[in-house]
Amino acid sequence: MTEQHTLFEPLEKVEPEIFSKSLREWLTNSFLKYGLRPKSALSESLVPFLAANTIPLLLIEEVNRIHESTIFSEEKKQNLLLRAFLRRLPDDMRKPILSDFFPQLNASDVNEALQSARTLRKGYLSGVFNPIHSGHPIKEAIESAVLDELIVIPTPATSHNEVPIEWKHRLEMAKLATKAIPGVKVIGEEYEALLQQGTGKAIEKLQQESKDTHWTHVMGSDSFPRSIEKGFLEVSSSNEILVMERQGVEAPAMPKNQRIPIRLLQLPGKETQIERSSTFIRKHLAQGKPITELKGIVTPEVAEYINSNQLYLDWTTAAGRTGN
Repeated sequence: MTEQHTLFEPLEKVEPEIFSKSLREWLTNSFLKYGLRPKSALSESLVPFLAANTIPLLLIEEVNRIHESTIFSEEKKQNLLLRAFLRRLPDDMRKPILSDFFPQLNASDVNEALQSARTLRKGYLSGVFNPIHSGHPIKEAIESAVLDELIVIPTPATSHNEVPIEWKHRLEMAKLATKAIPGVKVIGEEYEALLQQGTGKAIEKLQQESKDTHWTHVMGSDSFPRSIEKGFLEVSSSNEILVMERQGVEAPAMPKNQRIPIRLLQLPGKETQIERSSTFIRKHLAQGKPITELKGIVTPEVAEYINSNQLYLDWTTAAGRTGN
């Protein structure tokens, strides 16, 4: 119990030999959990690399995400675990380490693991965000899909939505709401012109700018049927799709012919959640109710921004339309 606890202590509080032993044993047990049987305990020669700076804590966090994720198969988790381990090692050590400690891996498995270690895992989540709120499962997406980075893309008005407030306001609120979430990046102002041409144009540019990247398209279960209906999935250049089941929305029907993997994440506690939607927030403010009553739905920074810019005070619902 003590050794396991030391893994989560600040590095300066841990005796080096205890930390090294704990880390090696913990990693070995993690490999065993997914059918990877190291030929021997991980060598002490790896410790200088694994213990450099903040690497151990980042490695532990990533492996814990893999353990806790409910959207991947055991085989996929095995690949992700090898990736998490290998990417902390110098490139010239990766293949020898695989061959030495995991002789059961064939040449194809080794090549796949090496390629995975060289590949970034990025996702993107687009939406009107009018405004962004805690019902947008950004942190959950990063953790469940084991992403290195999630790019949030506030979009122009859409055919299923009323005309939103100015893009610059929604962009700024997205930055404020996500600044404390590690791994989140909000799309830059230089993308505004491309977004006016279509969200796909901006996504195409993002993907061109980041080679050797595995892309995950994150969306809510309310957006998923529209994507199927409009044929977006058939032309998607993403490597996989993560559908987040939202409060009050039934799990979407999966298309019969799936060109790319589609993973469904059911968010916990949806039966007891308070209403969290952009429409609810706008109605609340338009009725003259104080924004302080929205604590837990919008961040304090977003609340302050809405207040100081007097947003949504004269908002009215477009007939038959709701917003996200």
